[in-house]
Amino acid sequence: MSYLNASSVGLVYASDAQNALQLQTNSTTAISIDTLQNITISSSTASTNSAQGALTVAGGVGVGGNLNIAGNLTTSGNITAGTITQNGQPVNTTMLLYALAL
Repeated sequence: MSYLNASSVGLVYASDAQNALQLQTNSTTAISIDTLQNITISSSTASTNSAQGALTVAGGVGVGGNLNIAGNLTTSGNITAGTITQNGQPVNTTMLLYALAL
């Protein structure tokens, strides 16, 4: 089943086991939700600030599990952490804060 409007934007129900629902633009899948409720955003738009990127969120983001970042982490606010580790070993936060202040 699918619905595409005159601008070739619409929803497509995929009968394969991989993608249960797809949002397409011009026959290209932009967002897919698989049968395990995993969401994939196909855009590779880079982010240079909080208003740009493949996914932007106006409010806060809550993450109940791990967060893996392949690129750099940039913040204009504070970072609060329980324990900072590198390669599984605790980092001396006094030295880290001194290095960040330089």
